[in-house]
Amino acid sequence: MVEVELFRMPAYIQMCKTCYLCVIFRAAGCWVCTLLLLVSSNSLKAENIDDGNTADVMVVKYWAEGLSPGIRPYLTELIRQALIATEAEYGPYRLDTNHPQLSSLRSMREMEKDGRLNLQFSNSWHKGAEQVEQIIYPYTNGLLGLRKCLIRKNDLEFFDTITTLDEFKKIRIGQGVGWPDNDVYRGEHIELYEAKGYQALFPMLMHGRFECIPLSVLEIEGTLKDAQVEYPDMTIAPNFYIFYPMNLSLVVTGYREDIVRRMQAGFKKVIGSKKHIKLLNKFYPNITPDAAVGPVSVVFLHNPNLTPHENDNKTQAMREILRFY
Repeated sequence: MVEVELFRMPAYIQMCKTCYLCVIFRAAGCWVCTLLLLVSSNSLKAENIDDGNTADVMVVKYWAEGLSPGIRPYLTELIRQALIATEAEYGPYRLDTNHPQLSSLRSMREMEKDGRLNLQFSNSWHKGAEQVEQIIYPYTNGLLGLRKCLIRKNDLEFFDTITTLDEFKKIRIGQGVGWPDNDVYRGEHIELYEAKGYQALFPMLMHGRFECIPLSVLEIEGTLKDAQVEYPDMTIAPNFYIFYPMNLSLVVTGYREDIVRRMQAGFKKVIGSKKHIKLLNKFYPNITPDAAVGPVSVVFLHNPNLTPHENDNKTQAMREILRFY
C-alpha cells in the first residue's frame, strides 16, 4: 500500500531557525544540522517500515482467537509445521499471534480490506469472499464435527438411553448466537436455545434451560475442566456422540500472495505426509470412544451448508473411524 503524505516544510529547515548548531555554523548554510536531521529522519522511516518481512524473515500474522482454547494450540502448531516444511523454498519465518483484542468481525475485515492480518482458520467464512484465499484440507480429520454433550450429572443415566436420532430430537440443546452449527440443528428440527457468548451457556444448562451443550471432542475436555471450577455438577455424557460434516478453511488474505503460495505448498506437504494425524494423536490422545466404558451411540446429522456429496463423503469417512466402537 502506498502512503501519500501532504507536502510540508521539511523538519530540518524548520529546526534550523532555533538550532544552536545553526547559530555557530550559520555561515556554512546549516549543513551540519541538516546532515544530522536527515540521518535521524531516514532512521525513523526505516524503523516504521512494515511490509511483512524483516531482514528476509517472513512475518506471518495469524489470528487464532476465533477458536476455542481447546483447539487453538493444535491448529497453531499445524500452521507452524506448514511454515517449517517450506523454509527451503521461502526462507525463515516469524509467526505473530499477538492479536487478542480483535473481534471475529474485525479480524475478517482486516483480512479482506487491507491485509493487516494474514490468516486464520474458519468454518463460517462465506464462499466467494473477495480478497481472501480459502485453503481446505482435512485439518482435524473430521473430528471437529464429532461432538459430545456437556450435561448435568443427574442426567447421566438419561443420556445412556439415547441411541437413535429420534430420541436425540426430544432433548433441547444450547449454542452460541450465530454459531454455524445452528443451521445443522435447526435443519433437524431440534429445539435450540442461543446465548450471547460462550460462558453464558453454562448457567443456562445448570438451571435446566436445555439438556446438552454439544462441543467437539477436540475442545470439550478442556472446556469442562475450566467450567467445573464454578459448576462442579457439570460433566460429559461418556457414551453418546453426535456427528455432522464440517469444512474447516485456512483463510489467507489475498494481499499477500507469497503467504498464500507458502501455505498451499506447506499444507500439501503436511497433510500429504500425515503429519496432522501425528499431531492429533499428540494433542488429543484420548478422544476416540473407549469401548471399556460401555456401548457407544452415535447419531449422524446432515449439514445443510454442504453439498450432498460432501455430506456423504465426510460421514462415510467418520463411520470408518468409528466402526470399531
